[in-house]
Amino acid sequence: MTEDATASSGSSARHRLGWIAKTVDWLGRIGADPEDDEDLRQKKALLVLLAVLILPVSVVWGSLYLGLGSPVGVVPFVYFAVSLGSLVVFARNRNFDLLLNTQLLDIMLTTTAGQMLVGGFLPSGGVGLWGILAPLGALVILDVRRAIRWFAAFVVIFVVTGLEARCCFRTQTSRRGSPARCWC
Repeated sequence: MTEDATASSGSSARHRLGWIAKTVDWLGRIGADPEDDEDLRQKKALLVLLAVLILPVSVVWGSLYLGLGSPVGVVPFVYFAVSLGSLVVFARNRNFDLLLNTQLLDIMLTTTAGQMLVGGFLPSGGVGLWGILAPLGALVILDVRRAIRWFAAFVVIFVVTGLEARCCFRTQTSRRGSPARCWC
């Protein structure tokens, strides 16, 4: 391989990465405030970038469910709409707490609701476990005490939606073959 060919392919790779770097830089500046300290600026950029990266995942997730005939596929599109809407609002008002709480609630509630509507943990393939991203995100961005509250909230919501799915969204029979009674 000649030096020209090597230089040409290196330049081409840098050019392709150039637009990615520019896009990441642009996204990282959404909601930035000149008065933010470096720590807050990094937290804002991280949350915006993660939220944007998860958007295509939600489209694929919802499309697969809908393509396979499950109406539960609407839930990921609800996630998409809420997440994108919160990013647009954040770009305008720069309210980081609103963005953070919306993103954390969105990922926690839509994944556990999707799991519930499919019929529980096993029928959904454990999709509700993705809700753990909310307390993990809180741990990265917030102090430990507030992150523990998010972990507790996740556990409560995960268990409650799991019980609700078991009672209301699956056909169950008792040991005698008659329909099981449920509190819902």
